[in-house]
Amino acid sequence: MPDLDGQLTAAVELTLRHLDTWRLLAEGLGARLTFVLQPLAPWVRERPATEEQLLFDELDAIANFGRAYGDICTIEAGRRYVDQLRGGCDKLGVPFLDMNPVLGGAIDADDWIFVDRIHFTDHGHDIVAGLLADRLSLR
Repeated sequence: MPDLDGQLTAAVELTLRHLDTWRLLAEGLGARLTFVLQPLAPWVRERPATEEQLLFDELDAIANFGRAYGDICTIEAGRRYVDQLRGGCDKLGVPFLDMNPVLGGAIDADDWIFVDRIHFTDHGHDIVAGLLADRLSLR
């Protein structure tokens, strides 16, 4: 497994390569394209809600997400990733929205919104959908 810098570089390069293809397709269709970074629980807030922590602990006992992905599961790693993605999106002319701070600012410390570090509860989906609708002027 590459170090954190290598992982971030590879992820950003691959994402931007695919995003450039989507950009070309959107331009050809006259469609609007925005890159929205999906929230990752450790990038949204320092401490998960009680229910989330119980689930994360259970999942770690089974698959040990923390051992496999612990280096990317810090707010600092998320910020570095965001900075690189944002710069790449700027170069491509694609608007960029990082949902991590948007979601973090819209929830309370005890809001149970994740079922694992990547996927939302129904309540989490409702919150994110509303935030996206507002931020992307879809309402």
